[in-house]
Amino acid sequence: MNEVTIENIISSLALSTPLDLPRLAETLPLATYYPEETPLLSLTFEQPKAACLLFPNGKIKITGPTSHDDIVKTLRQLRTMLNNPAINADDPAIYHIDQVVASTTLEIPLDLEQVQTILPLNHVTYNPKQFPGVVYTMEYPKTVIVVFTSGKLVALGASLEDVTQALTQVTRDLSILEAK
Repeated sequence: MNEVTIENIISSLALSTPLDLPRLAETLPLATYYPEETPLLSLTFEQPKAACLLFPNGKIKITGPTSHDDIVKTLRQLRTMLNNPAINADDPAIYHIDQVVASTTLEIPLDLEQVQTILPLNHVTYNPKQFPGVVYTMEYPKTVIVVFTSGKLVALGASLEDVTQALTQVTRDLSILEAK
C-alpha cells in the first residue's frame, strides 16, 4: 500500500448567535447566496482551498481542508471576514471533525469480481452497471471504502485514525490477489 492521502476533512462548528445571511451576502465579496434555492450562504477560499457553508441558525460546515492546520487557517479567515471574535481558531474545541475522506493506491489492478468475494459478502455492494467500484461498509472501524479496478481505495470515516486503519486492513485483505 502506498501512503494514505487525506483528500478532504469535513468539519463543523456552531456559533451561539444566528447569522444574518442577507446582510452577509451584501457585504462579503466572496459570498454566494441564493435564498430561493437553499437557505445557506457559501464562502470559498483559495488558500487553503476550502468552502464554508453558513446557515441562518449559526451553524457552519467547512469542507475542502486536508489537514488540521488548513482548518485553523480557514477559521481564521472566516473570523476576519465575519468580524466575529467567537470564532477562536486556536481553540480546538471550537470545531468538530464530521468526516475524513482519504485514499491510497495498491500497486496492482484489481478484478472487482474477485474483490467482492474476498471481503465479507453482507457488507459489500457491487453493481458495475450502476457504479464502477466495490463499496465495502466496515463495522469497525465504522468506515466506507470504495475499491476501484485501478487499485485505488477511497475511504470515508469519522477520523483520520479510522480511515487509515480501515485502508490498512482492506489492503491486507486484498494482498492475496497479488500472490495470484
